[in-house]
Amino acid sequence: MRYFYWYLYVLLWLFALIAPNIKIKTQKRLLALYCAAWAIIFGFRRYDVGNDTPGYTAFFENIGTGKTYGTIDNPDETLENGFLAISQLINLFTDSSTLIFLLIGIGVWGAVYLLYERLSETPLLSLLFMMTITGKMFYTLGIAVRQTMSIILILYGFIFIIKSGINSCRTILKSKWALLGLLLLVLSVTVHRTTGIMTLVLLVLYFLRMSKTIAYLMIFAATGIAIFAAPVIGEMFDGILLIVGAFSDETINLLGDRYMGDMTSFDYSGGAMLGWTVPALLTTYLTKKEMVNSFFYKIYIFSLCLNHVIQFSSMHIRLTPLFILLGFVMSVPSICRNNRLWYNFYLLIALFYLYLDYQMFARWDVDFDTAVPYYFLWQ
Repeated sequence: MRYFYWYLYVLLWLFALIAPNIKIKTQKRLLALYCAAWAIIFGFRRYDVGNDTPGYTAFFENIGTGKTYGTIDNPDETLENGFLAISQLINLFTDSSTLIFLLIGIGVWGAVYLLYERLSETPLLSLLFMMTITGKMFYTLGIAVRQTMSIILILYGFIFIIKSGINSCRTILKSKWALLGLLLLVLSVTVHRTTGIMTLVLLVLYFLRMSKTIAYLMIFAATGIAIFAAPVIGEMFDGILLIVGAFSDETINLLGDRYMGDMTSFDYSGGAMLGWTVPALLTTYLTKKEMVNSFFYKIYIFSLCLNHVIQFSSMHIRLTPLFILLGFVMSVPSICRNNRLWYNFYLLIALFYLYLDYQMFARWDVDFDTAVPYYFLWQ
């Protein structure tokens, strides 16, 4: 079963292959089915699968014991008040870790479905790009419980703001959906400490003016840094986190040791580097001029740049998933919806990703890597 996940990627590629020949309603059903499958996979993992899973299992089943998370590796790690409040609310109904993990899986993959269904012109192909290009970083969403809870709040915050139909900050107070979305964004900061940084970045991106020229410059600059200076930048980034007090030295070292060498890490070969950079350049070229300055396109370009620049940081897999989830709704330009030639070209690019993924799974040490929910509850 080494290639279990890879078969799921191939299935999504087949869904994307037939998408132009089926109704939009059927495409949405396939998207919903696929997201539901991943929610189930994340929710029904075995309690010893995932670096953080045993600790959270113990916490959920003994939630009244205090505020200290207390793992063997890091016994003094404290929990955020927002996470404690949500956990205590859930505990009123159940203390089953399996049910809680399943609820988290449904929450995050339900949000992924709503975002890609509403914002992407080619939702199946865009989701395929997100999942196959990222080096399986989204597996972190099944393991890092607090971070995932905060990301869920952010994602649904954006979903409600999109639903409100507002187009400026001035009108946000006039819509109950926008206010609810804004409230969720604020609450997300209390659930995981990285969320404050990510929310600030999203605010900057909202007001940033983007053009194709700026996008090209950002992509080339980030790629140059990834080739020549990424290790140094990674060390500097971890140092900045220590200075601003976002994380302790022990936490950063723990995360670096915990996730180094597993499937959440990237293999930055020349092919993999081009796999990120070339499609982004092509998408920028094909994207309509008026869409380049859209909020989610700016997040897409930033996600690529951030991934390149901090690839050697211990916090890489903690800080990039949110931006990739949001940004990759724009990873396939809208022209592909009605232009079969360009659509097929992007499918070919996805085949290249599948080839890289196959190589990664071939190297997977299943017995060593516990960052992936491979074994299920009944195994």
